[in-house]
This record gives sequence, structure tokens and C-alpha cells, in this order.
Amino acid sequence: AFSAQLVNLLLLSILLGRRKGLTQEREKELVTELHIQATTDQLTGIANRRVIFNTLEEAVSREKRKDYKPFAIIIFDIDFFKNVNDTYGHAGGDEVLKSFAKLLDNEISQPNQVGRIGGEEFLAILYKDNESLKEFASDLIKKIQKNIVKFEDTDIKITASGGVAFAEESESSSDLVNKADK
Repeated sequence: AFSAQLVNLLLLSILLGRRKGLTQEREKELVTELHIQATTDQLTGIANRRVIFNTLEEAVSREKRKDYKPFAIIIFDIDFFKNVNDTYGHAGGDEVLKSFAKLLDNEISQPNQVGRIGGEEFLAILYKDNESLKEFASDLIKKIQKNIVKFEDTDIKITASGGVAFAEESESSSDLVNKADK
């Protein structure tokens, strides 16, 4: 529904723009802006739920066709996030989410991808074999543990829990997510 609304808004903007002399450059800016809004988590700036799950579906389809690199997923959940919101308010919680997303985004580069799937949950798709994933996850855990979020006059230290599932363990993306979530 959201993407249909964006397409309608885009078409309306272009039609109105043509009537009002909207330049092609401005049309391109509108298209870019709408694309960003449709694919990016508004708070954190990383891929949104729809994009990361679509990417996962595509990866699972390639895996079934054997047209793939081995991949795994990791689901991250910020520990005791409700306590962060209760202690520092939603503004503090937002800073924690943005900081955590930035850390993940800095560490997880193309062709891998990370997205926010809801609340304090994030999903990463990693094209790595078992050994390189273990090393990557170990390094990432250390970086998460060292991450301190500055909020007002306070340092907020967070931890996160995560689960891993490998593509060959599952026939569907939803089963793969369920396995990583457990």
C-alpha cells in the first residue's frame, strides 16, 4: 500500500509539474526522494523491512536454483531496549537505534545487506561461508560491546543478542528467519 501511494504521488507530482513547468531535473529529484522514502528506514537510514525481506527472498530463490554464493542471516535484537526507552525516553531510544544501525551498516558492506525489521530488531544477509562468518560475528560482537551511545550528558552502553541461520538449513525465507530468531 505504501509503495502504491508513492507511485500515485510521483505520477501526480509529474503531471502537476508538467502543467506548472517542472523541470526534468526536479522530476529526477522527486523520483530519487520517493525511492529513498520507499526503501529506507526513516529513523536509522538503513534498508527498511520491505527491502531486507525482498532481498532475502531473492537470495533464497537463488539458493534454490543453485545460482548463489553461500549465505547466512543474522538477526540482532538490542537487549533490554524497553529499559532504555523507560530510562532515557524515546529520544534516547532513538539515539541507540541510530547508533546501532550505523555500526551495523559500517561493518556490513555490499554485497551483504542489513535492514531494520522492526522495533529494536535488525536482520543482516551475509554472503559468507561458515568460517568467515564465525570470524566476522566474533569481531562484530566485540565492536557492539565497545559501542557507547552519547545521549545528552549520559553514556548509554548496550548489548545485543543474535541468532544465525544458514541458507542450506531451510527451504523458505520465513523458516530461515524463524531459525535465526530462536
